[in-house]
Amino acid sequence: MRINVPCTQPAHYGMAVASAVKAGVLVLTTTLPQHYITGRQQLAPTVSAEYEPCAVALQFPTFRAYPLEPACDAWCEFPVKDRANAVVQWLMAAEQHPEMMQGAWLLLLESDYVWMKPLALPGSAHDLAVQGYGFSYDYINPQYPDAAQVMRQMCPECDVKQLPHSGPSPVLLRPHELAMVAPDWEIYSAWIENNEQARNVLGWVREMYAWCAAVHKNGVKLTYEHPPKSKLMSQPPHDWVQGEAAILHYTWGTLYFKDSKEFWRFDKRDYTAKEHELKVPKFPLPPQPWQEGWKLQDGVAVNHDLHQLLTAMLTQMNKASAGLPVITPAA
Repeated sequence: MRINVPCTQPAHYGMAVASAVKAGVLVLTTTLPQHYITGRQQLAPTVSAEYEPCAVALQFPTFRAYPLEPACDAWCEFPVKDRANAVVQWLMAAEQHPEMMQGAWLLLLESDYVWMKPLALPGSAHDLAVQGYGFSYDYINPQYPDAAQVMRQMCPECDVKQLPHSGPSPVLLRPHELAMVAPDWEIYSAWIENNEQARNVLGWVREMYAWCAAVHKNGVKLTYEHPPKSKLMSQPPHDWVQGEAAILHYTWGTLYFKDSKEFWRFDKRDYTAKEHELKVPKFPLPPQPWQEGWKLQDGVAVNHDLHQLLTAMLTQMNKASAGLPVITPAA
């Protein structure tokens, strides 16, 4: 089974440098699990770049969508407002160039992911009784009273009680299912951006709510799971174990403290310099061995399982970093 893996980036940040670092790690870790894939699946990475070409386009197959907000190359208030439109552009291009769509399954990812093992597929994509995967986020709640009011206004035909607690990544679905969802995802994303109340209520994750409404409206059925049962993803340090997940997501920074003093950190926000784009650095591993008494930035104790998970994730990222070339800037 062949899977298309489009990565929409920049993800969460308008800074192309940070996205190039993350996308480089993502794509290289995509190749690492293939060494022990037994033929059940083959990953075909396709990076969808939303803004001006950056280092990613020099290293990997890249589709460049023309931006609605060119300023987001440097910084803008909400860079992912272009994401749905960029995916629609990618789908339109794939309709004209079918070779861009090589898989029966389609896996939507963001750039700050790390592949740890092959994804266990739910079954044949040709069997329409088989559902794809979505991820259930703790912080997406369309049923929350203020959010529910916005969702009803945006999508009167939606049953708010049935809306998923999800988003557009990670998602495993069929190409025709994405083609059904994407136009409404784009429409709802634009509706939210043009509605001050909706922007204020739904906040930084508002395009995720747009995705939830579009999936529900179009009747696309996915299996939603939380870690550690999720086949898709785990998110350290929020999640302490990988569980059944194929991917780790480093959306939050991880800071270690002892006696109220920080002594180790990993945060993607620290890697935004131009030099990081030209050569992805080696990331610092957590101190070894683990010791009791260490705490995270929120005061939660660092247990042994979390420490081991962070060590495994950063080790995998460093394997990818070692395989990325040094890029010579254009004259």
